[in-house]
Amino acid sequence: MTVTINKTVPAETQAEPVNTSPEVNIASAQEKPRKRNNHSRALDIQGIDLATDQRLLLGHVLSFMKTTDTTLVRWIDEGKFPEPDGRQGRRPFWFSATIRPHVSPSA
Repeated sequence: MTVTINKTVPAETQAEPVNTSPEVNIASAQEKPRKRNNHSRALDIQGIDLATDQRLLLGHVLSFMKTTDTTLVRWIDEGKFPEPDGRQGRRPFWFSATIRPHVSPSA
């Protein structure tokens, strides 16, 4: 004895065909926000006084100089900005006295 069950699946539960064309993948990649890889961001400099001796991390320097990390690295390579005074682990830092001459008076 053989039993045959004939099921019909409602249209709303059926899977849609998958389109793997390159145009779909490119369009979906453009909709996603870009992730920053290994780039430093400017940090809050409120309350930081360049007249006092302290260490400033890369993000602080970016805020004072009003630039990006890529531009700051280019300035260092061109000799327009001093190299870091040291490192905290892998993070470069500058003493406030080192960057003071390079910061505009309005900062």
